[in-house]
Amino acid sequence: MIENRKNKIIKKGVFTALSVVFVFLVIAGFAIYSRLLEPNTIEIEDKEVFIYIHTGATYSDVKNILQPFLKDDESFDWTARLMKYDKIIKPGRYLIENKMSNRAIVSLLRSGKQKPVRVTFNNIRTIEQLAGRISQ
Repeated sequence: MIENRKNKIIKKGVFTALSVVFVFLVIAGFAIYSRLLEPNTIEIEDKEVFIYIHTGATYSDVKNILQPFLKDDESFDWTARLMKYDKIIKPGRYLIENKMSNRAIVSLLRSGKQKPVRVTFNNIRTIEQLAGRISQ
């Protein structure tokens, strides 16, 4: 009878401990999900918003450029450090879209995948004229 009671107490203790661990994992999973995968850009009225990261830019420069477009810059900072973006800054012209997650933004910036710039020159016949127009 005493041993049966001890088994019930042990089972309750194990169940309680497993329940606490499960609740902790659910909360931690939700926190990680919200920082990585929930949309973190504000509603952008223009169809296309481009950011420009200049050669030699630091991670703090990139954060300052992105700050007007982010809902939560702390979660972006956490994601960027987790994905080691703060050590790999690639210059370029990047398209920021509505409802981009922190992970999508960091992946875009790390990949270096930029939107090309279309340039058209009219009435250019020689390389010298092209060089002169480009230098302007």
